[in-house]
Amino acid sequence: MLVFLFCVCTTTLSYAQHMVSGVVKDVTGEPIIGANVVEKGTTNGSITDIDGKFSFTISKPAVTLAVSYIGYQPQDYSYKGQENVIITLKEDLQNLDEVVVVGYGVAKKRDLTGSVASVKGEKLQETASLSAVQAMQGRAAGVTIIQTSAKPGEEANIRVRGNRSLKATNDPLYVVDGIPIVVGLNEMSPSDIESIEVLKDASATAIYGSRGANGVILVTTKKGKEGKVQIDYNGYVGVQQAARTIDMFDGAEWVDLVREANRATSKTTPYPLVPTLDWDRKIGYFNADPNVIGKIEQAYDENGNWCPDRLPYNSWTDEALRIAPIHNHEVSVRGGTEKLKMLASATYFGQDGIVKGQDYRRYSVRVNFDWTLNKYVKVGGSTSFSHIDRNNGGNLYSDVKNVYPLADIYDADGNIITSRPGNDPQLWNQFLNLEHQKKEIKKDRFLGSYYLEVKLPFDINYRSNVGIDIGPWYGNEFYGALSADRSGSAARAVNARDNRRMYTWENLLFYNKTFHKDHTLGLTFLQSIQQETYEKSEIKVKDLPYENQQWNNVGSAQTIESVSSDYQRWNLASFMGRINYNFKDRYLLTVSARYDGSSRLAPGHKWVLFPSAALAWRIKEESFLKDVDVLSNLKLRVGWGITGNTAIDPYKTQGSLEYGRYSYGSNGVLAFYQKEMPNPNLSWEKTEQWNAGLDFGFLNGRIGGSVDLYLQNTKDLLMDRQLPIVSGFGNVTTNIGHIRNKGLEVTLNTVNIEAKDFKWTTDLMFSVNKEEIVELYNGKVDDEGNKWFIGQPVKVFYDYKADGIWQLEDAAELEKWGGVFKPGDIKIVDRNGDYKITSEDRFILGHEDPTVNLSMSNYFNYKDFDFNFFLNGAFGQTKSFDRGWSLNGRYNGAKVNYWRIIGEDENGNPISNRSNEAPRPNIDYENPNYISSLYKEDASFLRIGQVTLGYTLPKTLLQSMGVQKLRVYATVQNAYVFTSYSGTDPESGGDFNEPMPRTYLFGVNLSF
Repeated sequence: MLVFLFCVCTTTLSYAQHMVSGVVKDVTGEPIIGANVVEKGTTNGSITDIDGKFSFTISKPAVTLAVSYIGYQPQDYSYKGQENVIITLKEDLQNLDEVVVVGYGVAKKRDLTGSVASVKGEKLQETASLSAVQAMQGRAAGVTIIQTSAKPGEEANIRVRGNRSLKATNDPLYVVDGIPIVVGLNEMSPSDIESIEVLKDASATAIYGSRGANGVILVTTKKGKEGKVQIDYNGYVGVQQAARTIDMFDGAEWVDLVREANRATSKTTPYPLVPTLDWDRKIGYFNADPNVIGKIEQAYDENGNWCPDRLPYNSWTDEALRIAPIHNHEVSVRGGTEKLKMLASATYFGQDGIVKGQDYRRYSVRVNFDWTLNKYVKVGGSTSFSHIDRNNGGNLYSDVKNVYPLADIYDADGNIITSRPGNDPQLWNQFLNLEHQKKEIKKDRFLGSYYLEVKLPFDINYRSNVGIDIGPWYGNEFYGALSADRSGSAARAVNARDNRRMYTWENLLFYNKTFHKDHTLGLTFLQSIQQETYEKSEIKVKDLPYENQQWNNVGSAQTIESVSSDYQRWNLASFMGRINYNFKDRYLLTVSARYDGSSRLAPGHKWVLFPSAALAWRIKEESFLKDVDVLSNLKLRVGWGITGNTAIDPYKTQGSLEYGRYSYGSNGVLAFYQKEMPNPNLSWEKTEQWNAGLDFGFLNGRIGGSVDLYLQNTKDLLMDRQLPIVSGFGNVTTNIGHIRNKGLEVTLNTVNIEAKDFKWTTDLMFSVNKEEIVELYNGKVDDEGNKWFIGQPVKVFYDYKADGIWQLEDAAELEKWGGVFKPGDIKIVDRNGDYKITSEDRFILGHEDPTVNLSMSNYFNYKDFDFNFFLNGAFGQTKSFDRGWSLNGRYNGAKVNYWRIIGEDENGNPISNRSNEAPRPNIDYENPNYISSLYKEDASFLRIGQVTLGYTLPKTLLQSMGVQKLRVYATVQNAYVFTSYSGTDPESGGDFNEPMPRTYLFGVNLSF
């Protein structure tokens, strides 16, 4: 018995000596969750838990532990029986082993040969954004994202390295979890995204063939992870208000404008320089409404003196705005075992517009899973469903800009007045639209991506992907009798539907093998088929018998305005091959070719080949640099490729038909005729691109980044070539024309300070793009009608150029014009000096898209506090700002220092204010000549896009509550914008667009 007990005790002690346990932390002392700890040379190992702890059996008392975690430098730890094992990992500032998603696969960052920008999910969640595209703004060099509208639910405009097409889309291709989708990412919550990669150069995008010319946006959603179930809640609530508004003429200023317009008239007796009530009572814009003239009478004192500060008025544009709430709530559950990993999430996003009558709601759910059935077979999928409710009300802020400020919005009881403002027959109280007009958009979207992976003999892997994208859309509109649209007429309605369905099936073979340590070969082969179907129907009716039916019973309408429907379907079949070769981890080669066949093209022209090649040299791995400690990374990249733009509409090569109605005797007949000439030779627009890049890192990655130079030529542009009239057609669409883009992109990431309790990092991105038209349908000849000019960008402003305002002292020069102009008129530059203003005197006044984009993010961490701010800017672009100046006194508009007479000298000669901003008002004409020449403005800007302060509660306070992490934060978005542009915002721009909101948020990040 004693011998038996001795053996048991000896065995137990031996077992205890062969166990290792400890904790893995970062340099700040925070535990690292999910780190791999493995006994080197064996399969013994474990993954750290939520406290960073690990424990597992080892083969002998003294071993070497290999510890690794993404984003940190791997470390070997010598274990010799220590009791308290604490392993500290240092952050891998260069992240060269970080896995980046590329087309049809993944690659380590160090092995990339093309130009790829990566944005991680945590960066996307730094801003309260409707979509991931908006959240990407300023996060990737060479990617220009402009929020063209502040209306809730509006998607941002994204361009990758400029515009390439004149008539077709310039939007990139979106690929979600490996599957190309129909339209953008508006319905996807940014909190569901693990990372976004932007493929920019042709060597990276050519594997998408006919759809890769405008760049490719790869979206990877979050997946389940092995380990304990983790529940996360991320949410914020906030309020929005207009960051910038347009100063309008107030009541007294509008009255002065009307008076000046009546002074300038040549048809009646001019208004005197000194205001009098008798003269005011003669002006039609004043006396048409008793309330208007009544207010003017209040502004005269008992001595008949004009006292403008006594004049009551309404700010119609201010009344159109409100302080609006915004909130987002997301709950996710993720976890799993070694074989089955799952994630489920649900998100709600709600935003009320700062312009009354606009709001947006999005509801989304997602389930992702990955299931390893055995050592040969793995299946998985990503399923998401979203629903959108959007009140797509009109831009009330713009709609009311012309209303007299002396007109009333509400009556004494607070009800919206139904009579015309100022009794003007051309005006309507647009606030009635809030109650009598409704424009509703509803959209559902189902996205599914499913895969099967099988390990085959000889190191071959097979993968089959199936993708589904279904998105029914409903657009309903109702205009009641008291809406501005009907202005007292019977109600009308619109009932519209469409549905897009896309199905994708891809089969891939992968082969990856390392030979003799120095040679690594990767082969990828793809066979893919895709089909997209689009259906649409719409009915417009008017004279509805009762209004509470809105659009739900259009059959009861007395008048059917129109009924229409549409159907389109196209198919794409593809074959792709790619070779990746790595020699000694120094010399990298990627060669690919994709062969696309499309139903959009005519027989004999359906198949097009898109090749690409790229080389990379990891110079740092060479013997002459390997020991240079100050240099941590240096890689040179060169790439070339040809991509296409799927720009041709289905059936375009066949020519479309149109119908007309004719009388044949006493009967009406329907006749069809060919609307456009067919062209069976149509093909894709093709972009050939060269890219040269340099990736660098210094001081162990504390300074790192990349520089890229690119040149891309897009040829075979789709353009309409004019035809002789005897052909029966005015033009035919053909592949002619040439656009060039060339530019520079710089990304710089720095760790400025790294101490025990404090860290400061900076991300800087800078890009320059020069876009120019090289050739058009008639060669190197400008097309003034479409405003396309050789050597200029695609979108330019072509107009007359203002040189201020003609002044009283310009009398001698004015005589040379023969009375065409007079003091107070806009002075136009006479380009050819012939004293005549003709079409030959127009200039290119600027271009719509920026030449330079710049962004900078700064991150500060002090103990449990974090602070960051984000700047982004765009420079070189021009925007048009129509201030709504009629300047005949009838309507209000944006405040301006217009030219006017302010008095007389001792000889009785008039004296002006010498303004050069705007012409003199004149009641004789509604719109001054050449007024649009004053609209163009430099829209360059630098925006403080976001400022955030956060605090993470210490774990010692949270463990007793079962909480893993709790962070609270406050954020200000769109804090300030530096710009000389006069409109609501230099980015949304466009006259009286909805003002861009400034948002104040309070948020919580909570993990269990």
